[in-house]
Amino acid sequence: MNFNACLRSALCGLSITSAAPMACAADAPPAEAPSPLEPVTIRGSRLTEVAGQRSIPAQELRSVPGSLGDPLKSLQSLPGVASVSDASSDPAIRGSRPEDNRFLIDGLPAGRVFHVGGLTSVLHPDLVSRFDLYAAAFGPEFANATGGIIDVNCAARAATAWAAHWTWVP
Repeated sequence: MNFNACLRSALCGLSITSAAPMACAADAPPAEAPSPLEPVTIRGSRLTEVAGQRSIPAQELRSVPGSLGDPLKSLQSLPGVASVSDASSDPAIRGSRPEDNRFLIDGLPAGRVFHVGGLTSVLHPDLVSRFDLYAAAFGPEFANATGGIIDVNCAARAATAWAAHWTWVP
């Protein structure tokens, strides 16, 4: 059905008129039946790390110059992490205050991980297998953290093994 009616539309107070013949959808020839599509299978795997996550193994933690073997003091050598004073190892991650960070040990919340005064951490270097630093883009499972997340993963030790270790730093 062709029609030569004028199309009038009010747009911002203006009248737009078209006298060209227009075709209606009912005038179109019937479409062919669609051909069936082959099934598509998509396979993939999830990424184990998130965008702002950095995992650091224990050997690298202990060998950072200036950390005196303290795994959490080595945080200060990472980009975007700074200490607020020379007397404390509490990290300020991406401009946040140290109080805005959240510390986890094996996924469980830990209140304070530094001794009084903040010079060294409460974790012995041999107990730490690695830590994960979430500087940004961490999920809602880390509630009440606006700075960063430091998740310390402890090394698995045999329950029957006894050992003594003494560290002396001059």
